[in-house]
Formats: sequence, C-alpha cells, structure tokens
Amino acid sequence: MANNEERAPATPVEDDADDNFSDLNVDEEEENPQDPAATGQRQRNRRNRHRRRGRRNNHAGATTKAPADNDIYNPANPRLAALLSSLPGSYYSDRSQGTYRSPRIDNTGPRPAMLINGQVLHNLVLDCGADVVLVGPRTAAKLKLTADKVRKNAIEIRVASGETVHMDETIEPVDFVLNPGTPHETTVWAKIIIVRGDLPDTLIGMSVMGPPGIRPDYYKQVVTYYVNWWEPHAREAHLPCFLPVNYDRPGASGASCACTPLAYSAASTSTGANNTPELAPGAPIPYNKLLQIPSPNLDKPFEIENARFRMWHYEKHMMPEMTDLYERSKERLADPPPNQRPVTVEAYQHLRPLDTSMLDLRGPLAKNGPGLVVLELFSGIMASTEALVRTGVKIQHVYACENEAKTRAVAEERLRVLSATRPEQLSAEAFADCHAFLPQDVRTITRQHIENMQKPDLVIVGFPCQGFSRASDAPKGLRDPRTQLFEEALRVIHLIWRIHGPCGYLFENVDAADHPNRDVRREYTEVVQAVLGKGFVFDAVAVGSYAHRNRRWWTNLVPGHLVEEMADKKFKRRPPGQRVQDILELGHTAKVARHAQASGSVTVNIPGQTIKAFATFVSLANSHAYRVGQQSMVLDRANREQEPTALERERAMGFMENTTAAPTDRIKEADRRRLLGSTMDMHALTFLVGCIQVFQQAFFAD
Repeated sequence: MANNEERAPATPVEDDADDNFSDLNVDEEEENPQDPAATGQRQRNRRNRHRRRGRRNNHAGATTKAPADNDIYNPANPRLAALLSSLPGSYYSDRSQGTYRSPRIDNTGPRPAMLINGQVLHNLVLDCGADVVLVGPRTAAKLKLTADKVRKNAIEIRVASGETVHMDETIEPVDFVLNPGTPHETTVWAKIIIVRGDLPDTLIGMSVMGPPGIRPDYYKQVVTYYVNWWEPHAREAHLPCFLPVNYDRPGASGASCACTPLAYSAASTSTGANNTPELAPGAPIPYNKLLQIPSPNLDKPFEIENARFRMWHYEKHMMPEMTDLYERSKERLADPPPNQRPVTVEAYQHLRPLDTSMLDLRGPLAKNGPGLVVLELFSGIMASTEALVRTGVKIQHVYACENEAKTRAVAEERLRVLSATRPEQLSAEAFADCHAFLPQDVRTITRQHIENMQKPDLVIVGFPCQGFSRASDAPKGLRDPRTQLFEEALRVIHLIWRIHGPCGYLFENVDAADHPNRDVRREYTEVVQAVLGKGFVFDAVAVGSYAHRNRRWWTNLVPGHLVEEMADKKFKRRPPGQRVQDILELGHTAKVARHAQASGSVTVNIPGQTIKAFATFVSLANSHAYRVGQQSMVLDRANREQEPTALERERAMGFMENTTAAPTDRIKEADRRRLLGSTMDMHALTFLVGCIQVFQQAFFAD
C-alpha cells in the first residue's frame, strides 16, 4: 500500500454536487498524469460536470445555497470534503511499521492468566531474551519470598557495564500456574532471581516460557502454549496477553497533527511526552476484559484504587482503537441519508418527528469542558451514565426518571461507586438529586419541571420493549401500555427543544423491523421509524460482549451507517479465543454449542465447541433460550443445568461484578437477573459513546 504522502488527493467534493457522488471516485485521479489520453478524458469529465451544474443552476433560477455545517449528507459540505480528502489512507495499515514490544500477561480479568507462588501480579512481561525470571525486592515481598526461602548472593551476573554483581535466588523452584481454574490450567516450576534494585516489571524468561512452549504470534495477535506439556501429544491453548505495537505516526507533533482526526487520540490519552497509542493493525485487543471490574467496597481504599486504575486503563486503550476504526470507516459518511417516511398509521399521526440533523456537542464532551447535563428517561440502573463515565466523559449533572424503587436503590448505589472510582468524571453533587428533581413517572413531567432544570445536553431513552419483543407471548406493539410510553418520551424531548433549544438524544430498543406479527411490525416501521428515522443496528457481541443483544439505536450525535461500519470492523477484531467459559464462576462449565443461530447477522458459536456467547438475556424468567436442554444453560459441579447467575450475566454484559447486589438486604438474585435483562449492554454502550466522541471531534473540528 502506498504511503499517505505518495497518494494523490481526491478531487475536492465542492467542485461537483451530483447526487451520484462522482467526485468521491479516486480512479480518475490515479491515472498517469503524463498520459495524453488520460489528460483528455479528465478535461472532458470536467467540462461535463460544469455543464450539468450550469443546467441545474439555470433551472433553479437562483444561486445554490451553501450547505449547513451539520449537513453531512451534502457532498458540497467542506467539512465532508476535508474528512474524505485522505481516503483510503490509515496510519495503522502497514505491518512493517512500528516497534513491536514484549508481550505483557493480562491478569486484569475475573480469572488471572498467571499465578506466581499463588499470587496475582499485574506487571508480567514475557522476555525471550532472558534465561531466568527476574523480580525486584518489592515484587519478591508480594510473592512472599521470605528470607528463609532465598539463598543470598547465589548468582553472579555480568551486567552491561562489565562489572559482576551478585543476586539472590530462591532455594526451591516456584510454581507458575497458567490459566488457573480453567480446563487449560498447567503448571511450570522455576527458580526466581531477585535483583538488588527495584524492577518496574517482572521478567518471565525462558525457564518458564520454554517447557510449555509459550510463544507469541504478533501476526495473529495471540500467545499460545501447550497444556500438560510433559505429554507427547499435548494440546494448545491461549494465554491472555497484551501484544503492544508502538507506532510513530506522521505528523505526531506540530501543526500537521492538529489537521488529522487522529490528533484526538493523542489529546485524549496524553499522560506525558509519548502519546503514541499501543495498537496493532487490525488485531484483536483483549482490553474489553477490563470492563469486568469487581465492584469495590467503598470502605476499602485499595479496592477503589484498583477499580480506578482499570477504568483508566480501559479508556486509554479504547479511544485510540475507536479513532482507528473511525479512520477505516469514514468513507461511509458519503452514503446518502435513508429516506424518512411520514407516519401512516392513523392513530399515531399526531406524533411529530424529531430533528435528525447532526448536533455539535464537542463543548460538553471535551476533556476540559464543563461536562454533560444528562437526562435518563426509563433510567433503570443508569447504565448509560456509567458508560459515559467509563469513556472519560465528565458529567456536570444527571437527572433520572425511574418508577421502580428497587431499581432506583441499585442505581444510586452504583452512582456512589462510580463517583468514588472516577470523581473527576462524576462528582457527588452531580447526582445528588438525580431521582428527586423530576417525577418518577414520565407521564407526569410537566413544562414547569423542564423550565426549572438545567438545559440537558443529552437525553437517553431506553423505552420499554415488551410490546415489540419476540419474547412476549402476545406482543401488542405501541398498544402495550408500557411500550406506549414512547409517546411520553417524545413529548418530553419536544418540550426541551421548545424551552431550552436543541439537545442530543439517544434512543434504544429491540429491532422489530422484521417482527413476525404484522401489526407489531407495522407500528414499528411506520410509527417509531417514521418519527425517529431508520436508525442503526448492531449486536453487542460484535463489540466485545459475551451475550447476544441485537438492538436498534437512534441518535443525532453520530451517523448510523458510520456506527454500523465501525461495529463490523470491530467484530473482525474479536479475539478467536473469547468464550463464555472465561467468565463463569468456579465450578460452572459452559455447554457445547449445538447450533450457531442468533438474532441479527452476527454469529460466533460453532457447533461442537463450547459456546462463545450466551443468548440474549431478558427480564422474563425461564425464557425460551434459558430452559433445560438449551445451549446457553450452564452446568454446575453435579452436571446439572441451570441459568447463568447474576454475577455471570454482569461479567458477560461488561458491568462491574456484583454491581446489582447492593443494597443486599433488598435485592434478591431474581431481581438482579430481571434488572440485567432490561438494561443496555455495557460493551455496546461504551462502543457507541466512543463512536460519538471520535465523530464529534473529527467532523466538527474547527
């Protein structure tokens, strides 16, 4: 592939406004400029474009009006031209570029990838250039290598300066357990050398890597080893690791960096002089496991710090990848907008459509900005607010409307935990009156309530889906009194626009565009989609989840076809070794898949192998997918089938572990499962918020 500097720029989009977007075809520009025939053809094409533009202007009898800045579908928009000018380039497209670093063992998940002497460390580096395992004094203390277990000055090593230094060594070999508590568990024994000065990393050398055949493959982005390596026909398994690649991108400093949307990734992750993201080209990235954070006890500072670090680490790894996905997908911005049909069902023709124009929300989304004012209708456990906080968005104030007391109690406890772990993004004052300011029945919100609240920047609406759900025995569409609350949400948003002006919105619901019930399907396509637009669909499994959740979304903050393209590319990076067994509680075993069927277009389960994704969790108990004999059931120690526990569902959907367990005296296991079945997937939400951030920063850049 040619470098960006060697590629001729695409023809400026504003030279032609044809509906067929002919200027976006770069084939014409890639012809040999020295070829007379090609030159003549370009001149004829240019004259034809001028003639067509002249005929349109003469017919209209007026000068063409300049497109609005937020009209991304107009090919004459200079912002669109600027974004498409570098197509199809990407800074992450060449495997020959970049500095490949030593693999780091991923001990961030609910189950560690490696235990050393029974302890979990988070600074383990695989070092093929070292013969032994090297640790510093602090790490030795963490490993409980007391004086009686160490031989002083046992090893002489010549260092780079030429001098010989003495180091301590363990008297007996120490056990290194790979993938403990899983069917792939295996153990290696090796002695540990303790250096005099402190080491920032623990170096795992060939004494541990050699026997089980631990080897990294940067091309496939996996680290493999042999289980029961002492046997003649041992099987292979994957060792969870990060395989970092450092890229020195063109224009990493100076004015040229500010001209590219990729500058956002550097600005958003800056912690020092080196802002280069560690990201391999098109490679699966296991950072989604960082969402599986034990919910910290607020009385234990160490647990809070651990959760804070993992959230920061997740954001640091996520945003560079989201920028890369955007760069690879931005050509979809040239797609024509989907046609929005009028409401044709007579009973709902009083509903007014929402404005679907893209809204500039860079100010509140900025790292150093004032923060977002958020309104969550049908807020549930407030997963959307958590997703904003996890992706680094500051919340200035949050209002919530939820009519069930138990759900509000869980949500408020979750907000306290979020505030303790990320106080810079969510202060205690930001949610002090989140459930007290507004009535908790959306039907009773009045004009006066809206006038008295701060201007919302973002309204999030996950309206009840029972009327459209295939899990319902007799779905009624918008005639279901719960799903009918969709009309009340529209009323509130229209009130906000009249009183405070435009705001961002995000709607979510099941995808019922192909529902088998004709009346339900008609109300969905001819009412909901007529009011909100076509929307866009993606499955949470495509963006990292361990459970299918195919949902349709509507927003005026990022184009839907861009999100779908980014989700498709993200799905191609899904680690092949990701499977349900990794998140189950001890003693539970995932079943073998009998089929690959799933709602939507994304499938990951392979018949004959243990399942890689659960079926969709729903709020109803004993749903069809979670009955005896179904592949999404879990086997206990006695080989009996049971539904996944609430903890396993939290892990699958990307929530903190036991996040729905508080307050424990009021919330039962059945309540927790019901709450999780009616909420949005955290993998999907953080992915969507990331899409919004990179699009807003790139498209509305000054």
